[in-house]
Amino acid sequence: MSVQRKRNATAKNRHGSYTLSKEGNQLLADLLLLIASYEQKIEVKRQYLATNENFEPYSAFQRIDRRETGFLTSRDFLNFIRENGLASNVTEADCYYLVKFFDSDLDGTLHYPDFMQIILPCANSKLRAQAT
Repeated sequence: MSVQRKRNATAKNRHGSYTLSKEGNQLLADLLLLIASYEQKIEVKRQYLATNENFEPYSAFQRIDRRETGFLTSRDFLNFIRENGLASNVTEADCYYLVKFFDSDLDGTLHYPDFMQIILPCANSKLRAQAT
């Protein structure tokens, strides 16, 4: 978004606090609805995975950690996806953003607790506990 467009999307009111323009309100609403929609779809996938009796989170972590480092990198995710023929158009940049989003200690890698944040349900604590 350009600087001018950002200025048009927000303005200070007479009390000194910021308000959103009609365009700003619409942009924010669109973003929030998009996030909500994808989060719902992701949660359904997490719950489905957690109910699979053959799924064991630590085994999944080890399967992706082929180099046995105890952590996962964007390259590990990319290799896993490509080795399994899951997505031919995935890039390392895609995997980088996944790692960056869930990397709790900001070291550029995902440790097992970070991995659990990705794969286990968020909205169903019983199902989350059952899968661990």
